[in-house]
Amino acid sequence: MRRTGLPARDLRILDPLLSYPSTVLGRERAIVINLEHIKAIITANEVLLLNSRDPSVTPFVQELQARILRHHEATTNTHPDNQQDSH
Repeated sequence: MRRTGLPARDLRILDPLLSYPSTVLGRERAIVINLEHIKAIITANEVLLLNSRDPSVTPFVQELQARILRHHEATTNTHPDNQQDSH
C-alpha cells in the first residue's frame, strides 16, 4: 500500500484466493489490472506483476518489455538534450 499509494480494497482484487471478475482500475497514482492470468499494478515508475513467471503470462511480459524498450529508444533518440555536440 505504501509503495503504490493504493488502498487495501484495490489490492484485494489481485488476491488469488478471492474470485473477482476481470477488472482494470484507474487510480490517481496507479492502475490495477486483473485480467485472467495477468495481475499487475502499473505506476509511473514501475510495473509490478504478481505472477510474472507463470508460463501463461510470459507472452504478456515479453510484449510489455518490447514496448517499453521501443518507447524508451524512441524518446531518448529524438530528444534534443540527448544529441551530442560535434565540436
